[in-house]
Amino acid sequence: MATMNKLHSLGMLLVSCLLILFCANLQAQGLRHSVCVVYPEITAEDSALLTQYALILAREGKTAEARQMTGRAHGSFGSGVLMDSCVLTNWHVIRFARTAKLVFHLHERTITLEHCPIISASADMDLAAIAMPKGYEELVPLSLSQQPAEEDEDIVAAGFPGLQNKPSWQMTRGSVSNAYLTLPDEKRTYIQHTAAIDPGSSGGPLLHKKDGKYEVLGLNTLKAFSRDRVGIAVPGKDLRKFLDSLDKPDTTDLAMMESVQGEIDKYNAKKKAELNQPGIERELRNDWVISLAEDYMFSHNEHVLSLNADFYSSLYMSAGVTLSAPLTPRTGFVGGFRFGAFLPVRLNEHNFLVPQLSVGAQMGLYFPKNGPLIMTPIRAGVDYRYEFEKTALVLGVDYVFRPTGSMGDTGAFAFRHGMSAHVGLAF
Repeated sequence: MATMNKLHSLGMLLVSCLLILFCANLQAQGLRHSVCVVYPEITAEDSALLTQYALILAREGKTAEARQMTGRAHGSFGSGVLMDSCVLTNWHVIRFARTAKLVFHLHERTITLEHCPIISASADMDLAAIAMPKGYEELVPLSLSQQPAEEDEDIVAAGFPGLQNKPSWQMTRGSVSNAYLTLPDEKRTYIQHTAAIDPGSSGGPLLHKKDGKYEVLGLNTLKAFSRDRVGIAVPGKDLRKFLDSLDKPDTTDLAMMESVQGEIDKYNAKKKAELNQPGIERELRNDWVISLAEDYMFSHNEHVLSLNADFYSSLYMSAGVTLSAPLTPRTGFVGGFRFGAFLPVRLNEHNFLVPQLSVGAQMGLYFPKNGPLIMTPIRAGVDYRYEFEKTALVLGVDYVFRPTGSMGDTGAFAFRHGMSAHVGLAF
């Protein structure tokens, strides 16, 4: 009899353990039925616009904002929680989108809901609501807690932070460390907690348990990277206020692409006005120049044809290579390089004057008399540029002073000087 009682007790203990494990698994599974990944659906046209805006931000030195815009243009994701027949998430998660894709990663299958309309959004509250289609009874909406967060109470954060650039389910535990956090320059309060959250957790719920069930205390929205275990959530009172206003949806913050287009137009208008103001230019838009030049040396009645390739840096310095051939009275070739300085002067958006000075070193061969030659030409002149969208026409004149030494039979050394004219393309 005693043996039977022991076996009965052991069996009851085993059943209890299995029941506890089943309930724990059911609770975790239940949260997967309530928390989803939110992908803002950005059109190809809007993606191109965001990329253009990211370049503008980068040019203005706003690297963090530029990086964020680039991420938006190429796809991003956050988390969301099913409440009151809609999915609640952060405004900054769905920013620039009008629809979103919702993905619920259940244990047994994945539910993907595309083109779900964003029915309300508030940048001030950093909240947004996404409409849920009907017919998914296995998905379970969570209830909003009727009690505010209390300091030192146990909480759970759920969501889909990124792991190797892909959303990954995560539940973390912690406690409320500040139930009434006020951020600088803001009058609203937030919940500060110690549960681990990461990029991608935004829009996921902050939860506590009441009567064995999870209730939503707030919505995770920020993480303090400068401190350990500091998560920040929008409190439940703000969620209730936002949910109660869904009968009068706030759609003013859904037209974000219009504001981006406005910023791009404003930037382009500003740049156009700046480009039409005469002044010294910081750098040339097209810094490579291929040109063909003809030099006429007064002292020797000599014509020389040259092909040149030059690079103009943003430090007002230039470097190039040249290959020359005399036309009269001798024949041969000369090749070499040159370094110089220039100062671009903008006349208006399309017209530039570029005064410049260069010195070079060239070697070559003239025949039948001179043989090998060494030249150190010095050039001083000015270029005129007409800038097109992606290239520029270059016209220029130079005064040329060219000391020349010959290693041929005459052993001559001469100072040649003259004028040069060239035409080319910059790109």
